[in-house]
Amino acid sequence: MPVIWDEALFNQAYSRGYNRAAYWRNDGLVHYQIQLAKTELNMPNFNRNSNVLTPGCGFGYLMEVMIDLGATSVWGSDISPYIQANKATEARSDIAPLIFDINVADVDAQAQFAAVGAGGQGGNAGKFQWIVSEHVVEGFDIQTELTELTAYLDGLDNLLASGGQTGIVHLFAGLLPDDPHDHSLNMTWQTLEDWVPYAPHHYWIDIHDWRMGGGA
Repeated sequence: MPVIWDEALFNQAYSRGYNRAAYWRNDGLVHYQIQLAKTELNMPNFNRNSNVLTPGCGFGYLMEVMIDLGATSVWGSDISPYIQANKATEARSDIAPLIFDINVADVDAQAQFAAVGAGGQGGNAGKFQWIVSEHVVEGFDIQTELTELTAYLDGLDNLLASGGQTGIVHLFAGLLPDDPHDHSLNMTWQTLEDWVPYAPHHYWIDIHDWRMGGGA
């Protein structure tokens, strides 16, 4: 199965041990502000004020930035038991209720999102105009979990609303970055050119050098 984050992995990834207040105050806020700004720069049609789903949202940092900048229809999903067990205390109070334990690859994912009031209306209930997959694909071992990765990508397609400007965006870390975090986490570090073929109709953005590919 893909990497599912627990407390130990969180602490390992954030190198100095996870402390939400310290991380957010230091580099977290800037990091997610840059991610959103660069996404909008790379994708002029992206609208953070549309219905947005962020699968693999963790404690909802990117959601915080979008909401603080005026977005009103943002939801997250994360199937990590650690995230779900600690979101009430670690996520911001207005964000925690928006982080659902819904696997986007489930055949009834749309119905699950619709049941909690996430997504659009009518035929688009439980579907979203924009899906920002935040550092999820790296968690799949493409040598042994290609079927699971394909199911994840197909699941996102099934959750994309019809009509208007819509799209699926993958924010991923393409190459091992020169930063203080521990990235020896059994993750799949691939270049933009390696990732795009898995779903060329999605948008792929390498956050380290902000190259965009796919979106055909």
